[in-house]
Amino acid sequence: MWTGNRAIALRHCGMIPAVLALAWSVAGHAQIEVQSVSSSQTDLGLIASARTGDTIFRIVPADGSVTRQSGGGARPNGGAARALVTMSCTGAGCDTAQDTITITAAGSTGRALALTNLTVADGTNPPVITNQVADAGTLSFTVGGIPDGQTRDIYVGADFGVADSGATGAATASFTVAATSGAKGGAFAANVLRAISLDKQSNLSFGRIIPSTSQQTTVLMDATTGAFDPPGGGAVALDRLSPGFAQFEVKGEGGQSLSIVVDSEFDLSMGAHNLTVTTNHNAVAPTLDGASGSEGSYSFRVGGSFTLPASAPPGLYTGHFSVTASYD
Repeated sequence: MWTGNRAIALRHCGMIPAVLALAWSVAGHAQIEVQSVSSSQTDLGLIASARTGDTIFRIVPADGSVTRQSGGGARPNGGAARALVTMSCTGAGCDTAQDTITITAAGSTGRALALTNLTVADGTNPPVITNQVADAGTLSFTVGGIPDGQTRDIYVGADFGVADSGATGAATASFTVAATSGAKGGAFAANVLRAISLDKQSNLSFGRIIPSTSQQTTVLMDATTGAFDPPGGGAVALDRLSPGFAQFEVKGEGGQSLSIVVDSEFDLSMGAHNLTVTTNHNAVAPTLDGASGSEGSYSFRVGGSFTLPASAPPGLYTGHFSVTASYD
């Protein structure tokens, strides 16, 4: 039985997609940073270069001591020298964060040479240091154990070289301390002067003396006045061998003050017999003439006095005394 057409309506249901907003939470990244390189202890002070050849001074970071490793230069004033590097860490995970620190020798000025043998030592509150690798002008290592918001420090040392020629005065040897986040610079410094020399121009001589047969007498060669006081009291000074003071000349950086040290006493000896001489000199506030940047000179005299016993055995009495000169 036909019942007619039946229309079937198909309804299409539209599919409405759901858009989901996904929120990502990113944890803070720990970052180690070189905060500063202090210059408060990096000045080596006065250095006298060698007359020929380079001089190398080693800066020990553990205690700041400075010792000459090679060459003929000198550092008369002493004192500690080392660089203090301070590091910090920020962000989550600082307790376990690590970074590579690289210290690299940079340029130099004056008579300073580029730094070599870069080394480090623990500061007063050091980080954990591992994996040190060094060559002539670079030192790298891993640091860690720096809590968030706190600082840790290390000391830096190196070999500081001084050339025998070049401009006198201020000299620096620079370096950089770099982490992934950036770098800071530092430098070791010195006041480098030309080499100092000391030459003897004449010896100290008391001439020929005939001692008294009855009493001791005093013989004096005065370096300040240049006068020779003959013994008297029965002793006789002969003119055949003229007495005279010792004469010395210092050469070095013009305008620089000097320290001159003369042995306070020495013995004139003849066999088992000795005459003790007390020295005197006229080096008062010695200063090299001329100006910085040019060579200057300074001359001074050394005399002495001794007691001549009665009936001292005859003969030639000889002896030696030392004189040193250095920049003040």
